[in-house]
Amino acid sequence: MHGTTSGDVSSARPPGHPRGDQEPYASGSLTKPLTVVLALLLAVYAGILAAPTDPFTPDEFAHYDYLSVIAQESRVPAQLSTARSQTADIFACTPLSEGTFLVCGSQGQDPRMLPWLGENSATVNLPFFYAVDAVGSALLSSWMDTDLLTGARAMAILWTLLLCAFTALLARQLGASPLSAAIAAGVVGLSPVVLIGAAAVQTDTPSAALAVGAVVAWLGLRCRPIQLRLAISLPLGLAATTIRPTGLLAIVTILLLERYVARSSRNGTLVVIGLATVGTWVGLAAADAAIRGGPPSNGLLNTYVSQNWNQRSVDAVIEAWASIPMVLNWPFLSNPIRPASSVLGLASIVVTVGAIIMAWRSREPAARVIGRVSIAGLFVLPVLLIAVLLLMGQALFYQPRYLLLPVVLCVGVAASHLSAKTERLVTVGLGLSAAVVAFGVVALY
Repeated sequence: MHGTTSGDVSSARPPGHPRGDQEPYASGSLTKPLTVVLALLLAVYAGILAAPTDPFTPDEFAHYDYLSVIAQESRVPAQLSTARSQTADIFACTPLSEGTFLVCGSQGQDPRMLPWLGENSATVNLPFFYAVDAVGSALLSSWMDTDLLTGARAMAILWTLLLCAFTALLARQLGASPLSAAIAAGVVGLSPVVLIGAAAVQTDTPSAALAVGAVVAWLGLRCRPIQLRLAISLPLGLAATTIRPTGLLAIVTILLLERYVARSSRNGTLVVIGLATVGTWVGLAAADAAIRGGPPSNGLLNTYVSQNWNQRSVDAVIEAWASIPMVLNWPFLSNPIRPASSVLGLASIVVTVGAIIMAWRSREPAARVIGRVSIAGLFVLPVLLIAVLLLMGQALFYQPRYLLLPVVLCVGVAASHLSAKTERLVTVGLGLSAAVVAFGVVALY
């Protein structure tokens, strides 16, 4: 693997033009290899979606309840409003890998812990994403002639594929060869944290997709007027932030790219633009809280179903970068291939650490900015999210899946530095990883 040298002319090349030190590997079109990778990922995700046994996914109950109110009742629920009994019935009675939840109905459970008596903690989130997802889910469920939950999970697959596509475009904009860029999409698409929610209603992947898309938009417009590139890239970053606060990383990245790569604005101007963008997010949150302020807390912030799912998946979430998702619960990760899944989990750690190191060593101006900001985000985001939880008065917790965005950005940067030899090696490894995951999906049936 190698990077550019200080004498490289890459800083002057137009966006998407391959680095001179990568010829002839940087030539060619991204369309074909990326289409192949996305098609294979789609097959994996569709297999998970259609499986008779649902995988565990953190907080899917709460997110789905939020969007289902918008889709089915044409209204936005109040913050911390009680979860609907219809949603609880769907999830409480869903067959899982270890049997059926006993909360189906009221069999043997304390009535005070029945799922429909708890508050929906997801309703404190801004409604924009849920409104878009509700429309998309309704359209997909109608087109697929299925229920809204399946449509919502199909919508999640589209978000996941969008994230993978943007990762490839990011790598390509930074000078990666078509194959390296497609590899980056595959690495992200098969990473444990992404697989956890690939076919489930959640907010991590959509937020990361829009954030990476914001950076890609800036890179694609870097030779165009500043007004145009900021008018397109910053709203995408803001949209990502309304889904998850981690989207702020995209806004910071864009402003630093503007300062140190485009060099078209003074520090003061960029600070004002940044404050205005962040202020818009804060203003939207404040307005939303004022308009949708819900009833006082009844003490059951997490529903019974949500508690059950989170408790039984928390170990897998914490170990997300070290294991295939849901290692304790997915049938295909039971005894026969547990050793194989451990090897794949170890490979995930190696790839992640390698991507971070390569991002840090990058010398190409844009890649250097993106890599350094992403690495800083790995340390800053936990502090930021905990601060947000404190301001919202919620219980303090942190899960590695919140670091999805900076890791994806590092993967995109690292892909632009793959030598031909490393490219072939990573391709073989990615193929073996895909085979293990595909075998596991087939075993679900």
